Amino acid sequence: MLPYIGNKVKLNGFIARNLPNTQTWNKYIEPFGGMYSTYYGILRNDITSIYNDINPLNKNLFLCVKDPEFATYISEIPSDKDLYHQYQDEINPNIEAPNFEMAMKWAYVLSLSLSQQHILDGEYRAGGWDAFKIHITRRWFVNKMNAIHSIESLDYKDCIKKWDSSQSLFYVDPPYRNTEDYYLFHNYTRDSHYELSETLKNIKGKFCLSYYYFKDLEDWYPDSEFRWEWWTKTGRADEILIMNY
Repeated sequence: MLPYIGNKVKLNGFIARNLPNTQTWNKYIEPFGGMYSTYYGILRNDITSIYNDINPLNKNLFLCVKDPEFATYISEIPSDKDLYHQYQDEINPNIEAPNFEMAMKWAYVLSLSLSQQHILDGEYRAGGWDAFKIHITRRWFVNKMNAIHSIESLDYKDCIKKWDSSQSLFYVDPPYRNTEDYYLFHNYTRDSHYELSETLKNIKGKFCLSYYYFKDLEDWYPDSEFRWEWWTKTGRADEILIMNY
């Protein structure tokens, strides 16, 4: 939907190939939803899909985009460098959702930011805003948005506890090690990686976990107990999927 740090659009095929048999789950949950890109690669229409992200601006954005009036609300707003810098200063997560104005501003700065690591103080890049306005009106996208059962902004632990069941599949894409500070309006720290591993080991459902490799993963998720799959990007770190099925 929009550029976002940690976006998995280019990995959708790799992730989809490693999801479990479709007969073993009917609920799909992302505790770290971001822009929910992996969800759009799932072709099933018979599942309960749950979007969650602790950043209240992301929850608000999804609630607003799901409303067909939002596309009309933003349709006449131009792509403009001065407006971009103005909205950067006006981003405020302390809102009552849904809030069309703040959703528009958040989408505006995400779509026009040169760097997703510097959303609120970065440089302007033209083009993304007009593409976003078109994207949210496409029929396939509208259908996928309408199929989202619940849009929430919980701590990941509360999200997992709420939606865990034997029929649940969690796609878990946390901030990666040493990138925790790249994200805005969240409470995930370096210590949270271990905490996450302990949480996932005790769920009833299935999980598919994304990471870049670091040594502690071998202790927390030994390959004798968990399945590991690797995807290599030339000149970059290896993407790993760790699964309990």
